[in-house]
Amino acid sequence: MFSDADRAVMKENYRNSRMGREAINVMISKVEDDDLALDLNRQACKFMQFEEKIQKEYMKAEEPLPEENLVGTTMLWGGIQMNTLLNASTSHLADMMIQGNTKGIVELMKAVKSNQSVQKEYYEIAQELMDFEEKCLSLIHISEPTRRLNKYMSEAGVCSRREADRLIEAGKVTVDGMKATVGMQIEEGQKVCLNGKPVEKDKKDKLILLAVNKPRGVVCSEKSQGGDVNIIDFLHYPKRITYVGRLDKDSEGLLLMTNHGDIINKMMRAANGHEKEYEVTVDKEFNDRFLKDMAAGVHLKELDVTTRPCQVERLGKKKFKIILTQGLNRQIRRMCKELGFHVTGIKRVRIMNIHLGHLTTGGYRNVTEAEIQELMYLLEDSSNEPGYPQELNEEDMQDDE
Repeated sequence: MFSDADRAVMKENYRNSRMGREAINVMISKVEDDDLALDLNRQACKFMQFEEKIQKEYMKAEEPLPEENLVGTTMLWGGIQMNTLLNASTSHLADMMIQGNTKGIVELMKAVKSNQSVQKEYYEIAQELMDFEEKCLSLIHISEPTRRLNKYMSEAGVCSRREADRLIEAGKVTVDGMKATVGMQIEEGQKVCLNGKPVEKDKKDKLILLAVNKPRGVVCSEKSQGGDVNIIDFLHYPKRITYVGRLDKDSEGLLLMTNHGDIINKMMRAANGHEKEYEVTVDKEFNDRFLKDMAAGVHLKELDVTTRPCQVERLGKKKFKIILTQGLNRQIRRMCKELGFHVTGIKRVRIMNIHLGHLTTGGYRNVTEAEIQELMYLLEDSSNEPGYPQELNEEDMQDDE
């Protein structure tokens, strides 16, 4: 039998694969471009394979399949008919498929994030589906004769679509040397520049953003110190990247690695107030008073500063979850010490919208396109200027656990 988390994720897996196949079946008759038709037929076959795989998991668990949503199917058919009534061009059909794939990825992400206790095999099906739909996006992009300029800039990892429109409106973007306009389409081979610098998707400076599950014993440093293994040497990634927000040697969990300096600045500046979530184990049992004191803010004598109020939740007799929006050096350890506790384990499980999930210790993955789009949106109004109090040294702000 499924647990509630298993049932929720598997239901979305099934709905996603079924709706993907049905959408393609409705749309394929309208496609005139041979390359796009071939891509869509391949996608439909893959969605069917996913659907069959998911059905087998339902049978193994002796669970009934979700009831067929006739209303949803009818609305899907009607929506496609309406959207193609006046415009059935290849670019419009490709754009509709892109929207459908993107929505599918987002819905799967929501299901997984809301059900962290889902069994690994069901999580992996969701991850396979998301990876497949991202691959579909790249295939469809190839088929598009034109694309929106703001979308191109977003895909290049420069900014979100909304921020791209602002930059275009401010006159900071050019296409083939001419000032760009909001809403314009560009073709393959046209040269896009932001503040005079080329914006290119497939060059060496393409955005790299990795989610890493850092093990204990690995230090966040770009150089070796004594006999310690640093994160750069540990990953041995083929391109130059660095970490976003340190985890100390004795801590483990989610660490982001990127080649994009502006993302690092915006994510880690204390004034921007972005959430980072940790699971913490201490040396003895604690009561509800401890949780309330942690949540209210703790005065740290070593730094002569009181921590911001935060979210704290009990996970066990000696274990709790804490969500921080600032980055004081060894903050959680210092907070616990002030209240008479010693931290025996810290695991970071989330940075903003990026979750650790079931990533194996020492492993890493590419942050998905959907996660990057959401991250760019969350960072839109964030400053990349220092936001920590003047009375604190920078060394006191660079770690957060």
